[in-house]
Amino acid sequence: MAEEKRDETREKKLKTVLFREEQAARNWQDADLTSHRQASLDYYERNQRAFPSEDGQSKVITSEYLDTVESIMPALMRVFALGDSIVNFTPDNPGDEQAAKEATDYIPHLLLRENEGYIWFYWFFKDALMYRLAWGAVDIEEKEQVKRTPISKIPADVWALMQTQIEQEAEKRDAKVEIDVKQDEAEDSQPAMSVMPQPVTFSGTITTTRKVKKIVVDNVAPEDGLVSPMSRHIDEASFCGYRKKVTASDLRVLGLDQDTIDNLASDDIYTIEEAQRQPNVIQASTERDDRDDSERTLWVVVAFVKFDWDDDGISEMRRVVYAHAGGSVSAIIENEEWTDGVAPIIPGSPILMSHTIPGRDLFDLVRDIQDIGTAVTRGMLDNTYMVNRPRAAVSDAVDLASLIDWTPGMPIRMRQGQKVTPEDLQWLTPTPIMDKALLVLQWKDQIQQKRTGVTPNNQGQPDENMNPTATGASLLTSAADSRIELISQTFAETSIKRLFRLLYRAVKRVAVEPIKYWDGQSFATIDPTKWPDDMSLQVDVGNKASNRVQQMQALGTIAAGQEKLWAAQGNQAGPALGLQHLANTLRKGVEIVGFKNSDQFINPDPQIQQEVAQKAQQPPPPNPEMAKVQAQSQAKMAEVQANAQAKQQEQQSDAQLAQQKLMADIEADRQRAAADMQIAREKAQQDMQLAREKAALEAQLKREELILEAQLKREQMRMDPDTPNSSNIQEQDTV
Repeated sequence: MAEEKRDETREKKLKTVLFREEQAARNWQDADLTSHRQASLDYYERNQRAFPSEDGQSKVITSEYLDTVESIMPALMRVFALGDSIVNFTPDNPGDEQAAKEATDYIPHLLLRENEGYIWFYWFFKDALMYRLAWGAVDIEEKEQVKRTPISKIPADVWALMQTQIEQEAEKRDAKVEIDVKQDEAEDSQPAMSVMPQPVTFSGTITTTRKVKKIVVDNVAPEDGLVSPMSRHIDEASFCGYRKKVTASDLRVLGLDQDTIDNLASDDIYTIEEAQRQPNVIQASTERDDRDDSERTLWVVVAFVKFDWDDDGISEMRRVVYAHAGGSVSAIIENEEWTDGVAPIIPGSPILMSHTIPGRDLFDLVRDIQDIGTAVTRGMLDNTYMVNRPRAAVSDAVDLASLIDWTPGMPIRMRQGQKVTPEDLQWLTPTPIMDKALLVLQWKDQIQQKRTGVTPNNQGQPDENMNPTATGASLLTSAADSRIELISQTFAETSIKRLFRLLYRAVKRVAVEPIKYWDGQSFATIDPTKWPDDMSLQVDVGNKASNRVQQMQALGTIAAGQEKLWAAQGNQAGPALGLQHLANTLRKGVEIVGFKNSDQFINPDPQIQQEVAQKAQQPPPPNPEMAKVQAQSQAKMAEVQANAQAKQQEQQSDAQLAQQKLMADIEADRQRAAADMQIAREKAQQDMQLAREKAALEAQLKREELILEAQLKREQMRMDPDTPNSSNIQEQDTV
């Protein structure tokens, strides 16, 4: 009970901290960034309220800011979103090479294929270029995945085994399985006299429901990003996070009870900036504001706050998700310690400022340029209008109604009885300023080019001051391109590197088994559970930010050098240049042209490497002189081989005859031995027979001798009167 009360006290204290931190973050946004973003959008859309003008004057608004943003966007998207080679993970320890290769291939796939990576890059870069500070977030969503598998006429023994495997697999994956499978009824089409029993089969549907975790990359609206004011780095902030719109139904799914949801207010449904972005779409805020409406719009804040939860005097980072109602914390949905140590929040600015999170954007560079361009252009046009339609100085002799009618060819009438004199009608024509205005606009364009790096050449238009040679074009555009490359490199080393590191860590958190995914050619299998906890990486920018013409020119120089090396090596692979180098040049050219999949034009790297390895195992073709010497050597070798073969055949013939003679002698000896053995066997049998007959004869003689002795003895006894019972013996003999 005491522990529960302690937790309630901690949570109450945590709510107070969250409320203060969020209010401070929003107040900082409103004070420093909101007005800047509103003005930026007005200049981008050339809104008249940002450039008021008097009636009768030109209302044109020049588009320097829009042109600058839209000219830099293609270079940024070409660098980061129009190719798969974005990031390279590098092993930090021996044995991490395979993990680095798997991460390099899979993490861009996760962003660009499993998430809307192109949209994320576009929105993030545009927010950063226009609003000083862009926000992104990497989150993990848990959703129920339902898979229904129909089965039909499965034999009983097969179904029994299948059912066991399904249940074991479900238990292993912590999934819920509903089996709606029944035994099929006997078919009436079986013949009545059939002696074979109809097999038992099963049919039905197997429904598998499991919770899966999906890594989601979100764009956060500039006004929805939250960070502690005065923070120098996002990882040093005591509070950071973002808020997002949800519905009452979403909060119910997240676990809040209905009473808590009903008590949440729906104020501040639309921010001022959101209303500015969609003025014709947003309707009244009370459109779906009923308490019992499940689609009522509310807010949820995902916050990463440093807070001493265990009362040990040391702050720990915690991830807290809470329902938002009018700026107060009403209900905490999730509250857990964030052991990763790095908040999965991604800030981004195109021009960094020292010791602060928000930097500068293109609006800071171009705002006064557009003011100048608009003012000078309006003045030039107003002057042109006045030159074309000058004001008139008239007397009472002129009919003013006809003077006001500017229809071409219409006469100017005089009052009745009046004649036209120079004193009655004079045209007051102002001095034309077109040439001076154009000089100012040209100066303005030069200042804009120096500040932003955007030139007519970046936009595919010829520059009238450009050196007509290729070298001159390169010199004039290199300085401008360097600014765009700097912006690209800034994004790469800050926001994009952080994005891919957060994606890597998210994959590590959710991975429980090997993952299969389509890599564009086949299904690849990776095992993030064997990856290290963290890994170094570098974002591939190179010269992608420069225009394609410059890239193709540079690539052409490389190809020309490779061609000379190839010729020097006898038009074959050698120590300085191989087929893989030529393939890399062609593949890079295909990517510069704009094709994503270079495998349409050249074999993929593994196949090329395999062919190169096979070719390396083959001997190189000889030159003509060597071929002649080799032919003579082969002829001599053939003659020697023929003589050797003839001699070998002769030797083989002699050996064969000797072998045949030896085999014949062996066979004769074997036959003689067999005959001698047969004779000995027959002699032994005869000796045994004689011995048996002799023994039988001796036994017969012995028996007869015994019989005679017995008879003789009886005769003696009968004849001897002194022998007892002799009379009986005699009687017996008589009888």
